[in-house]
Amino acid sequence: MKIRTVNDLIDKIGDDRVWRLREISSLYMYCQKKGDGEIPLRAAWRSFVPIAYAHWEGFVKKSSHYYLEFVASQSLMLSELNINLLAFYLHTRYKNNIGSSKPHSIIDLCKEIENDGSKKISIKYKDVISTKSNLNYEIFVDICKTLGIDWNEFASKEKFIDRDLLSKRNHIAHGEDEDMKFSDVEQIKSEVVYLIDTFRNKIDNAAVTKAYRR
Repeated sequence: MKIRTVNDLIDKIGDDRVWRLREISSLYMYCQKKGDGEIPLRAAWRSFVPIAYAHWEGFVKKSSHYYLEFVASQSLMLSELNINLLAFYLHTRYKNNIGSSKPHSIIDLCKEIENDGSKKISIKYKDVISTKSNLNYEIFVDICKTLGIDWNEFASKEKFIDRDLLSKRNHIAHGEDEDMKFSDVEQIKSEVVYLIDTFRNKIDNAAVTKAYRR
């Protein structure tokens, strides 16, 4: 289904959120089981980290894709895009030229900005948002900037994202003996659900308030 309306976008992101949080909750419940012994529980606690991280990364990537698809369906003119999305559009359209050291290589870009403000544009949204399979805070902020989403509310979560989530996930995924306690699992569940819900609200609000428009 094409994402053409605000409701389409909210429903699509909502559906993606639901199955992810259900899986996180199911695994979290398993991590609380008693009587399985210390080793099985420790294995469950360790497995919780990469799963929780995967849902955080996956949600950011999917929601960003859905938002760009929604914006692309609005048939906006170049002059109507907010500055962030204008920069994104021009970067994807003239990526090869922008990287050149020759001034004349961006003539077409300058012409489009100067002369074609009333032209309907086609925004690319397929496979353009990359988490680089390593969604640290810096990459996440870059994605927010691309979409024109305010990231200030996430600033207090920088250490959690980089140290408590991503670093632990990398150690476990690479076979290292990362020590885990149930309190770590509790924190990761709570914070990942908060991050997912906050990012969802940011995307929903941007669509509802038409923040993608200048």
